[in-house]
Amino acid sequence: MSGDEGDGVGDSASDGAREPEGVHVAVRVRPFIQEEYARLQAGESPTLCVAAPSIQTLDITQFGKSSRFSFDRVYWSHSPEHPLYATQATLYQEMGRSMLQHMLNGFNTCIFAYGQTGSGKSYSVLGEDNEEGRGLLPRCVQGLFERFESAPQGCSFTCVVSCLEIYNEQV
Repeated sequence: MSGDEGDGVGDSASDGAREPEGVHVAVRVRPFIQEEYARLQAGESPTLCVAAPSIQTLDITQFGKSSRFSFDRVYWSHSPEHPLYATQATLYQEMGRSMLQHMLNGFNTCIFAYGQTGSGKSYSVLGEDNEEGRGLLPRCVQGLFERFESAPQGCSFTCVVSCLEIYNEQV
């Protein structure tokens, strides 16, 4: 991505820093879901075995042993009280806006969500049917069409969207 002036959409950072190109690997920690509470005896709570000491590290503790993993970004969405709490809007601001700029520059982009059933992939990518809960994809598509509508008279665009879901090793 060039360091040219832009309208702010997808610009790397307000301080002019360049954003790294290529694949970005992020992880999101979601809140406990009802199924996790249902598996326990009355009065028990699920045990949290992960911690996010920074926006790029995740600690996982299992059987008394802790391991640290590094990512381009760790999105902590487990509890709103956490100082690094990330909302759907946070994901769009940090990932979606640069994806949108790459799309507008004519490059292909891809969201690859991987994880167990119930781990929050659909929520992160698609979200809920309300403004606050909208996921990364609907926000990117809205931004794309807003840019199309505000383009100078006579501009034309071709937009191709492909979605592929692999579930239980079936396409």
